[in-house]
Amino acid sequence: MKETMDSIAARADDCMGRGDWDGAERIFLAALTEAEETGDRRAALSLCSELMGFYRQRADAEKFYPVLGRCTELLGEVRPGAAARGTILINAATALAAFGEAQRALPLFREAESLYAVSLGADHPRLAALYNNMAAALDALHRPDEAERYMLRALENGKTIIDGENVFVNVMDADLRDADGAAFEYHRRYADLQIDLTGSEHLGWASEGTEQGEFDEENDFGLRTGPEHCGMTLGGGRFAVFFPGELHKPSCKTPGCGHVRKAVVKVLLK
Repeated sequence: MKETMDSIAARADDCMGRGDWDGAERIFLAALTEAEETGDRRAALSLCSELMGFYRQRADAEKFYPVLGRCTELLGEVRPGAAARGTILINAATALAAFGEAQRALPLFREAESLYAVSLGADHPRLAALYNNMAAALDALHRPDEAERYMLRALENGKTIIDGENVFVNVMDADLRDADGAAFEYHRRYADLQIDLTGSEHLGWASEGTEQGEFDEENDFGLRTGPEHCGMTLGGGRFAVFFPGELHKPSCKTPGCGHVRKAVVKVLLK
């Protein structure tokens, strides 16, 4: 093709910015025709992906489905890189979900998730938008528990307020530590609900321990040491709840896992 994809997209974006949706469509279709006529299947695949998103925005299912069919054919011929294939699948799945086909969209989302995890890393920021879309599709399929897990995974690292200081979520990346010798933490006012979003950590629990330093009242945080009385492994949809006063030792290594991305829901009880 004579024109680059970036240039084509920029011209189409300019039209859309001015409300000229017909002009944007003409740009995409003319470029697709040129790509097909010159045998540039990689460009044709990229343009089909752009058109799927375009027709989703226009809520034009009639024009979307033929483009989806051609895109599916080209994916079998061109075989783009993992990240590029993932992006194309997300465009297709997001449009299918918008047109009421969440069940058909879900396996495409899941394949894109695997491709992104391999090519970009399981903690890459681009996965957040994917998780939001997956959560919406699962919610449409009346699968609220799965939808909630993906909504949590879509959160950015840091503090997300749910109900002021009464309920909030801390999302973080954590390098795991050896359980032996690690101190237990505890809180006086807040309960912790801990969930691993990626990876799998060991959590220790104890009924008592020796105080280490002064309790931090401002951050509701204290440390104690002592033997672990029982433990569990998070990940795989499992979660743990620790009430005020309970000693718990999070972020400990499990076989083959030294890092997790996790969410800690804090609930004020006292």
